[in-house]
Amino acid sequence: MRGDGRPHQLSPVTAAPRLRRLHLNRSTTGDLTPLRDLPVESLHVTLAQGDLAPLAGHAHLTSLDLTTTAPTDLTPLHSVPHLRGLDLSGADAPDLTVLADLPELRYLALTGRQRTALLAGDAVPRHLAAARLADEDATLDDALAWAARLGLDTANTLRTTGMITP
Repeated sequence: MRGDGRPHQLSPVTAAPRLRRLHLNRSTTGDLTPLRDLPVESLHVTLAQGDLAPLAGHAHLTSLDLTTTAPTDLTPLHSVPHLRGLDLSGADAPDLTVLADLPELRYLALTGRQRTALLAGDAVPRHLAAARLADEDATLDDALAWAARLGLDTANTLRTTGMITP
């Protein structure tokens, strides 16, 4: 939100026709329509109304880190052909069953509550290569149990803290 409490308008970004990465840190937007025709591949956004419809069929989007201030319908993500990374840990997404039908999805970040709902609905994405529990109090056992439920190999698990630099 801007200082006056209103969401940011994204229409000025249309002046950047080669924009590939848009990360809105500490700000909220209410309308993703200006991004519809831009080649944005990575989007980190807080969405005021939770409307993902403008992203339906987005040809370039591969990574979405979504936070919402209202419940959001994930259905428009069905038609995003290259969506490979999705972080919903800050989103209010009541129906996670949509995730099972995202064939390109390889990375998924959820909270423990979201994970429980996803597993209860038996809508586990089939092709995940990595998953993250975003809760601060998530234990390694929680993460391993989720990874095993997703069909990921947990035999050679490595635990690390801090930063890994080359």
